[in-house]
Amino acid sequence: MRTCLFLIAVGLCTGCADRDARVVSLFGGEQTLQALATPKSVAAYRIDPESYGQAAANPGKVLVGYPITSPAAQLSADQMKQLATILADPGTYSFEIAKGCEFRPGVALVAQAGKQEVIVLLCFGCSELAIYVEGTKVGHEDMDNAHAQFAKLAKQLFPNDKEIQGLK
Repeated sequence: MRTCLFLIAVGLCTGCADRDARVVSLFGGEQTLQALATPKSVAAYRIDPESYGQAAANPGKVLVGYPITSPAAQLSADQMKQLATILADPGTYSFEIAKGCEFRPGVALVAQAGKQEVIVLLCFGCSELAIYVEGTKVGHEDMDNAHAQFAKLAKQLFPNDKEIQGLK
């Protein structure tokens, strides 16, 4: 009985008990979701999907193969909290469908949490996202149900970008 109560208490303290296993898997584990829930910072960048994988003139201006085309836009504390909520919500994703769309992300969100770096790439054309932890892809999923929420956040972060402002 004591062992059972201890295990229940540990599960409640870590927050794992109420996480959807599909979301945990999508992010490569609970540690990544915890990192996204309490990041030190999150920066957003515009990236160029047309130039993916091409040799960059400035290798320091590339995120997981995509050239960066904008200065960093820092998320506020409220925006980081909103992002963490959207990403942890299983309702954000369409786990049961697959699309024939070519993934062409235009926005990268880079979260720093302790020593861990998590990159979330957003493709608004396909309503899909990809997750990278320390440069390794750990997940990819449809985000149709939260497309409008991600578009609203992107519009706040890139107010002078005509393409982003045209998102629906």
